[in-house]
Amino acid sequence: MKQICKTLGTISLVLGIIGSFALAGLNGTTLSISRFGDLEKVRNWPLTIIIFAASLLCVAAFSFILMGIAEILERLESITWTQQTLIKNTTSETEDEPPQSYWKCPECGRSNPPYTGTCGCGYSKN
Repeated sequence: MKQICKTLGTISLVLGIIGSFALAGLNGTTLSISRFGDLEKVRNWPLTIIIFAASLLCVAAFSFILMGIAEILERLESITWTQQTLIKNTTSETEDEPPQSYWKCPECGRSNPPYTGTCGCGYSKN
């Protein structure tokens, strides 16, 4: 998904720049009446520049949003991978077994060191 967002962001930026030129070129003219009564198109430079800048701004915003989403997805993937690695390293398949010299309380199941005669639950070893 992140690669799709990056690709779409790049394509929309390139096509948007080309489209901004075309849009400004086509719509940056005004109709005026010549001295002879004919209608003619006259380039209105302030209008052309405003149309070009506005369309370029919209295209840039859209492209940067798509590329930002791709960056967020990439970082989320990295965080997820790190979490999975940490979980895998902290959990083990088998629980740590106490040394064989320890004794297990038949009442509560707690493992006690050999030098203790009474479990924490009150059960006596002897």
